[in-house]
Amino acid sequence: VTATHSLPLTPLSSHEGSVVVHNILEEQKQTLQQGAMPSVVFTIPKLAKVGKTKELLDQEGIAYDVKNTTMTDWLTYSMIKEDQALAKVYVCKKTGKILGADFLTIYADQWINLLSLAIQLELTTEQLTSVHYTYPSVLGDSGNVLPIK
Repeated sequence: VTATHSLPLTPLSSHEGSVVVHNILEEQKQTLQQGAMPSVVFTIPKLAKVGKTKELLDQEGIAYDVKNTTMTDWLTYSMIKEDQALAKVYVCKKTGKILGADFLTIYADQWINLLSLAIQLELTTEQLTSVHYTYPSVLGDSGNVLPIK
């Protein structure tokens, strides 16, 4: 049970509980910093999302770029013969910061954790793609999923 309008997820409710306990016991109060809470549907393939949706970005009037990517032909996915591997990433036109993402792939949980980190730390696509990852690997493909400003 959660008192916020966010998703009823165990990691979030544990965080909310910690803030409540702190505010009951301590004089200096904390506010709840939810950041970008990732969510995953553990099906085959997995479906994951984090951050803002197209609808919310349009409603808030935020100018953004979106990159839709089909990844099935990439080595990481062709090695395991995955027939569905899709990504959609929203990036702020003004700042290059990642705003939201959706993934449908067996590796969606890994992708969404990376982009949740990027959203929470307000990383730009340039910063995220400047990191060296192993290849072939899921994150080794990150430069191909992110729109570069």
